[in-house]
Amino acid sequence: MPLCISELSQNTEQLAKSAAMLGSTEEDMSLSRTLSHLSDVTSKVSQLHADQADVDFYVISELIKDYVYVIQSIKVCNTFLVITFLV
Repeated sequence: MPLCISELSQNTEQLAKSAAMLGSTEEDMSLSRTLSHLSDVTSKVSQLHADQADVDFYVISELIKDYVYVIQSIKVCNTFLVITFLV
């Protein structure tokens, strides 16, 4: 999931750059301002997507770490059970 959001962020950033280029070459001032504003907004959206990808990656990595700790705890408990039954 974070990889998809990261790719979305990169593609949105490319859209922002393309809109900025179109805005800078456009002769009509109204359309040029609109394309410039579109470029600014898509750039901000791209940054939001990148931030969300980072947060999602952190949450998933913390969840996996917690699962690993649970599995390690279960292994320790099983080891103590085996030792208890052998004694």
